[in-house]
Amino acid sequence: MITATISSGLDDVKRLWFDHCVVAIELALFADKAEKAKVIHTMLDGAASVAITGYQFCSASGLIAKQSYIAKGSRQDFLDLLLGRISEAGMRELSRYIKRYEQVSDELETQRFRTGLDVARYVIGQEPTMMISLHAASLVQTLYTSTCKVVANAFGGSRLPN
Repeated sequence: MITATISSGLDDVKRLWFDHCVVAIELALFADKAEKAKVIHTMLDGAASVAITGYQFCSASGLIAKQSYIAKGSRQDFLDLLLGRISEAGMRELSRYIKRYEQVSDELETQRFRTGLDVARYVIGQEPTMMISLHAASLVQTLYTSTCKVVANAFGGSRLPN
């Protein structure tokens, strides 16, 4: 089933991307000698996992619509199935992040900043500085690209986004 393939691939991408993000935040904190924050969460869980999943769902659903992988009449049913497969946390929490990212779906830089901010907040356990937030947000393009590859490959590897 395509949703199972996508769900599994997104989970792999999420874990790998989070690990890269933690390392990048550690390096940014080390470079900023004045910064007192430190990395306290190195294992993917909680708010970071839900935030990344929410961002991935928004990215995947946008790509599925843009590339017409699923006919418009069946698309919402497919997305509901996919959402059911990828939601490891309570649907209420995931819905909150999805809504947060969908609000700015036409502003990709803002969407990526929000994702980076949410993950950085989890990693350091406090509100991150603008520098740390921007550093984490700069990595979200990689998350987007990897998410799109998973979705495109599940549909036969064709029609990647421009």
